[in-house]
Amino acid sequence: MEINKYLGLILLFCVTSVAYARQDEKGCIVKGWVKDTVSLKAIAYATVQVAEAEHRTIPVKLTVTDTNGFFKMGPLSVGKYVLTFSHVGYRGVVREFRVETGREEMNVGTLYMQASTEKLQEVDVVARKLPIRFEVDKITYDVGDDPDAKNESVLEVLRKVPLVTVDGMDGIELNGRKCNIYINGRPSGLMKQQPGKGLKGIPAVAVKKIEVITDPGAKYDASEVGGIINIEMARMGLEGYSLYVVGGGDDYGTWNVAANGMLKYGKLSLSSFLSYYDVGARRSEYHNVLENLNDQEQRYLVWDMNSEVIQPMTWGNVDMSYEVDSLNLLTFSFSSRQTDSRWKQTGWNEARREDHASLYEYGVSERIGMDDGTREVAFNYQRTFENPDHVFTLSYMYNRTPSEGYTNRDVFDFQKMDEGVKFSPYETRNRNKAYTGEHTVQADYVNRFSAVHALESGVKYIWRNTSSKSFYRERTDAGADWGMQAERMEKLLHLQDIYAAYAAYSFNYKKFGMKLGARFEQATLDVSLYPDTQPDFDARFSNLVPSVALSFQAARTRVWKLGYNMRIMRPGVGLLNPYQSETNASVVSYGNSRLKAERFHHVSFGFSSFASKWMVNASLDYRYAGNAIQGYGFVSEEGRVENTYGNIGKENSVALNLFVNCNLKSKTSVRLNGNVAYIDLKSKEVPSSACGWQYSVTGMVQQTLRWGIRTMVQGGYIGSRVSLQTDYPGSYYYVLQVNKSFLKDRFTLSLVASNIFDNERKSEGKKIGAGYVQHFGNVMEYSSVQFWLSYRIGNLRAAVKKVKRGIVNDDVLKE
Repeated sequence: MEINKYLGLILLFCVTSVAYARQDEKGCIVKGWVKDTVSLKAIAYATVQVAEAEHRTIPVKLTVTDTNGFFKMGPLSVGKYVLTFSHVGYRGVVREFRVETGREEMNVGTLYMQASTEKLQEVDVVARKLPIRFEVDKITYDVGDDPDAKNESVLEVLRKVPLVTVDGMDGIELNGRKCNIYINGRPSGLMKQQPGKGLKGIPAVAVKKIEVITDPGAKYDASEVGGIINIEMARMGLEGYSLYVVGGGDDYGTWNVAANGMLKYGKLSLSSFLSYYDVGARRSEYHNVLENLNDQEQRYLVWDMNSEVIQPMTWGNVDMSYEVDSLNLLTFSFSSRQTDSRWKQTGWNEARREDHASLYEYGVSERIGMDDGTREVAFNYQRTFENPDHVFTLSYMYNRTPSEGYTNRDVFDFQKMDEGVKFSPYETRNRNKAYTGEHTVQADYVNRFSAVHALESGVKYIWRNTSSKSFYRERTDAGADWGMQAERMEKLLHLQDIYAAYAAYSFNYKKFGMKLGARFEQATLDVSLYPDTQPDFDARFSNLVPSVALSFQAARTRVWKLGYNMRIMRPGVGLLNPYQSETNASVVSYGNSRLKAERFHHVSFGFSSFASKWMVNASLDYRYAGNAIQGYGFVSEEGRVENTYGNIGKENSVALNLFVNCNLKSKTSVRLNGNVAYIDLKSKEVPSSACGWQYSVTGMVQQTLRWGIRTMVQGGYIGSRVSLQTDYPGSYYYVLQVNKSFLKDRFTLSLVASNIFDNERKSEGKKIGAGYVQHFGNVMEYSSVQFWLSYRIGNLRAAVKKVKRGIVNDDVLKE
């Protein structure tokens, strides 16, 4: 078996490496971890010294913690000693211990340091702590260290995160590609549909940190192709409570109110947020010209549409954790999202000959509604052993995602300019109900049994049930009774079982680091369709997904990285569903129930440098896919343009990604985030090809003025994307933000002006398919002026006492 070969090699390497790294010196080795009392984050480069108890001022051993807050020192002979920990901005910590006869290793557990509140005499400390940390396998943005985040949404904070791009339509990309968004380290149904719109309604104060994982390892689902953005919700490390209330609105009538609360009492921790976000009515204009190259009589179809949308959204989340004892933790979470969207559209359709003479024209009025939401419940049990990095976690999650929508289309003022035209427009009544239920059981085990070696493993099972029902009626006589029209019904039932197991080994010795991983996934699916226009089918996919990551720390603040991983992407129900959605009588879109999983190969070479003034992260990526899922269109025998999907793409791409932060002065910082890629797409089935450059760049300048006024100017340009058949336009944005806090930072006011010189913005694009050319464009209201305020109340007291082998109150295992 291929799997046994891989696992056997990994195990052999582990045993060999352990034997090689064993210390020959006699005595006791002392090790442990140092973390912040409030944020529970590792404290890097803290000074650790050991002295004999009788001579405390004379250290016998001296070291500093690594980037994970870990230290190891020795050997020490039998006797009584004193450990002293120090770091700029923190109060010192002293711990006494004794080395007994015959003891070779002592784990003092996790020690917590508290930030110092004492003011330095005759010194004005104005430097702002940078909220970004580069690690071997991820980049972390600590939201709590960003003072401007108090009055911002999570989406606005994402604009500041390295390698992440948010466009003017709230689309989110990582390294210029679509990505997956996790909540608390796990996939969430809350983020599967329009995550940008949803994150706009979550206050940033409800989030602890945001992690960017460009090369997901073996423990992550193999379907995470474009990388992962993990949003970890805030929890409390102090005894007491805290409540944030945030509210605001803009000049278009959009308003948002949110509350975020946290409570820590003894062994019980509770955090929650509730947000209501109501998007004001925004108007858009759309213009399309479809040229049918195979029809000389009806050559052009022109349609214009004016649209207005209202999208109120409600978010809610509750996280609870209970420390049974110092080694056992229980957690529970419940999340809910509900969006009710309503569109009002009025348009005009016209058919023209090749000489642009009009054949017929008519008006269209549409009312569209879509109600969709997600409910998610999760239970977790975490067992920590003597070593704080020796952890077992058992988890269960249930996710329910129902949706229901309708489209009512009416026709008016139909006119024929040519009596030979046989076409008659028809009115429609369309309803669709869909549902996805998902049960997930997962077990994870990690053991860092020394500073050199660590093992991870886990198993996972997902049972997913997706169903969709569509009801369709049409009439050509505007006066006919809808109840008398025949109703057409289409059904889809999609059952899926996913089994997964993974193992990973980490090796860290001096400046060298390595992580080897393998993940095996098997997916079985059963699809039933009605009516039987297409036969039912079932399929089974088995994939072994390897990953390798190497790192070399050239200096204390410089790291080189090289990695490879393979990813797969399974099509969702939206791509599989054969239900036909009509834009108008000449354009129809539907899914392809015979899509197969994509396979991607990804190689990355990167460099990170993080100093007090300059911070740089750069990577060069290569990606290959031989059966990429691509959308495409063609003209059918009936003369209609049909849009669908297929495994028709072959992709080769090379990309350069760059992030730079510079602290020019103590009150000024400049940040640049960008990527450029050359992409080559080919397809024999369509046939079609596309190649070229795509790029994006965003920048930000932060300045602290007198009286504590904080200002920020940011903007960006997202270039057109290389795609088969379609040429998409690029877009840009710019934002000015001013913040001021009062009442000892409890009350904060913010003024945000976005795209204020572009009240309306126009964009145009083109799509070339088999037998047709389509030109499209839109004009949208783009500018806004927002005013926000927040107020914090709370009673945070001294830190909760931690036992020496305490655990972090998170149910998510950290790599």
